[in-house]
Amino acid sequence: MVRRVFLLGELRVAAEGDDSPRVLVTRTRDSRRLMALLSLTPTNLTRARIGQALWPDAGEALRRQRLRYALTMLRRALGEHPPLTETSDGLALLPGTVVDVRAFWDAVQDAVLAENREARLGPLKAALALTRVPLLVGWTEPWACAERERLDACRRDVLRALVADLEALGQPEEAALWTHLTPADMNVGRPTRINTGV
Repeated sequence: MVRRVFLLGELRVAAEGDDSPRVLVTRTRDSRRLMALLSLTPTNLTRARIGQALWPDAGEALRRQRLRYALTMLRRALGEHPPLTETSDGLALLPGTVVDVRAFWDAVQDAVLAENREARLGPLKAALALTRVPLLVGWTEPWACAERERLDACRRDVLRALVADLEALGQPEEAALWTHLTPADMNVGRPTRINTGV
């Protein structure tokens, strides 16, 4: 049963304990788009909201028809016991389904809540390790592009915070290594949103 979803790079899925995720292949692009949208959202999505995101130019009746078909194709592609839960008006991934993007945001939150710089290093490095490739490479849907930009901006902030913490903790060599490995990220003049003060 699929219990892990990967959105960084290509859309991939894996069973729990499976170290070789497979690219999610479905009969329609709409079903892959539906899986990605559900995976990005930790809460229940109403059918109306899904329809607006996936088919903004279609009427309500056509949106519902397309959603029914996309959901059918997605269930077939995911196999027995797909990680989906359905309510009278909404859809979501089953609780406990691990999504790499959500793990990134969890690591960022752990860093923000850390008691001091030293405790923050682990979560910051974990967040950066998860985002070595962009979100949904090649996807041009507005919601995917917006999420990719948000993730990229936060990744740059995480990188700056990590370098600042390493330098403050007297580890300039490691700080320089991070800066050297990702110079493009470091040269973007955006404010750091993660509080690096102790």
